[in-house]
Amino acid sequence: MKRGRRLISEAGLAYFVTTTLSGFVRLFDDERYAHIILDNLDFYRRKFEFKLAGYVIMPSHLHMIVQPSPTGSLSEIMRDFKKHSAREIIQKLEGDRRVDILGFLRARACTYHPKESRRYQVWEDRFDDVALYSDDVFSTKLCYIHDNPVKAGLSESAADYPYSSARNYLYGDHSVLYVDCEMGLRIMEMARQVRSGT
Repeated sequence: MKRGRRLISEAGLAYFVTTTLSGFVRLFDDERYAHIILDNLDFYRRKFEFKLAGYVIMPSHLHMIVQPSPTGSLSEIMRDFKKHSAREIIQKLEGDRRVDILGFLRARACTYHPKESRRYQVWEDRFDDVALYSDDVFSTKLCYIHDNPVKAGLSESAADYPYSSARNYLYGDHSVLYVDCEMGLRIMEMARQVRSGT
C-alpha cells in the first residue's frame, strides 16, 4: 500500500462537501435557521447511515466531511438533505415574515428556473465535493473546517463557534450533533505518522 493513501483501502472514500445558500444569502448566523441544518444533518445521517466526520455551518454555506454507506450515495444524501432543509427554511422564513429574503429567493428561482413552477431557490443547484484520497488531504480539510469561523472573524477560537465539529473533537462534546470523531482522529494520526516518517 502506498504511503499517504490509506483511506482508499477503508470502507470507502470520504468527501469534503460544500453547499451554499442561493446568492450567498446569510441565514445561518440566526441560530433558529442553523438548527434546521443540524436537525436535517442528524436525520439524514441516520437514514443513509453515513459517517459524518466533520462539519461547520457558516452564515451562507455548509462544509462537511461525509463517508457514504451502501445505504445511499453522496448524491442521494445531498438531494434529500437540500430538498427537505429548503422546505423547512421556507416555512420558517414565512413564519418569521422575512419578505426581504423570500423576495430574493423568489427572484433567484425566476432567474435560474424560469420554465419551472419552483417558487423559491433556497440552495444553489450544485454542491461541490472533493474526494479525500489520502490521510493528509482528510486532515487538511478537517482543519480547514474547524478554522473557517476563526478566519472569517465569527469567533476567537474554533471551540467557541457553536456550529462546528471542533467541540466534538476537542472536548468529546456531541450535544449539538453527533460526529464520528474516531474516524477523524485515526486518520489525522495516520497523516501525522506519515509526515514524521514513524
